[in-house]
Amino acid sequence: MTATKIQNFFRRVKLLFACVLAGCLALGCETARVTSQPAEPLAPATRSSIGPARADSDTLVRATRASAATSAAAAVAVASANPPTTQAADPAWPDIDRVMQRHGVPGDGVYVFTIPRDDLDVSIDGMGIPTAAGIQSIFYFYRCPCGKMSVTGQFVTTDYEADDVVDALRQNATLNVAAIAPFLLSEKPRLMLVRFQGEGDPATMAKNLREALRWIGKERMAPLPADSGASPPGNAPLIRLK
Repeated sequence: MTATKIQNFFRRVKLLFACVLAGCLALGCETARVTSQPAEPLAPATRSSIGPARADSDTLVRATRASAATSAAAAVAVASANPPTTQAADPAWPDIDRVMQRHGVPGDGVYVFTIPRDDLDVSIDGMGIPTAAGIQSIFYFYRCPCGKMSVTGQFVTTDYEADDVVDALRQNATLNVAAIAPFLLSEKPRLMLVRFQGEGDPATMAKNLREALRWIGKERMAPLPADSGASPPGNAPLIRLK
């Protein structure tokens, strides 16, 4: 129903009420003037006397119902023609999970790994910063239109972890370090942001990322088993100068 039709409908209703009111006033005056004569019975209202307004009202109601039914049918047709689609998982994702030793989260063609730095107590001017405020490493795996697997992301490291992470990322020449920069200003401990990108074999890139993770956080400080002769990241033997 358009605004013009609605206005015309209410205009006709007002006109009908005005006519009825004028008729009632005229009838009252005539009855008061001719009191000695019996009043003639009023003829019952016929459809012809109120037909135009009633017909317009019925027409508007029918038009409204028809418009609503048409809109609903059109919505159903569009929904049927465009059903929601679910994206199939990339066959490389299980292999990436296995190498990363954790599960990623799929969404919109991207497989995401998020590693919060909940081992750090970061503050600025003595005010603590929650880990959920972005103090986390995050990796995005996705399939390039060319068919190759690509990955982008960033590590949040302390200043003494950054070099080790860069060295681990550059193994096998599958990942490139795009930027190394301060994460915040005046925070304690000092944090660095190591951004990277790469393209190639999914398992190889995941292996480099997994190795880089060994050089940050709790894994860096984890002791090796007693029967191991190697030194873990962060626990390399000290060389004393004489």
